[in-house]
Amino acid sequence: MVQYVGRTTNPEKRKIAHRNNPFKANLEFYIEKDNLTKPEARGLEQYLIMYYSTLNRNNQMNNQINGIARNNRKYNIYMNAAQIYFFDSETYVGP
Repeated sequence: MVQYVGRTTNPEKRKIAHRNNPFKANLEFYIEKDNLTKPEARGLEQYLIMYYSTLNRNNQMNNQINGIARNNRKYNIYMNAAQIYFFDSETYVGP
C-alpha cells in the first residue's frame, strides 16, 4: 500500500531525510520514474497522490499537501506533461 508520494532531484539525500523522519522512517523507498522534466515530475507526483489517495492531513506518514495546488496557474501544464507516464498508451478507436 502506498502511503506517501514525492519527487526529488536527489534520491539518496531524500532517503536520508525520510530515515530521519519518524513518520516516514519505515516506508519503503521506490523510484517510479527518473529523468523527468520538472513539469513531468510535478504532474506525475500529483497524479500518483490522487491515484493512491495519499493526501491525509491526519496521518503524518501520508502527504500533507497536494503536489500542485488546484489553483496553480500551471496546473494543466504539469498534468498534461505527465499524462504519458500515468495513463496507458493504448487508444480506443470506436465506431
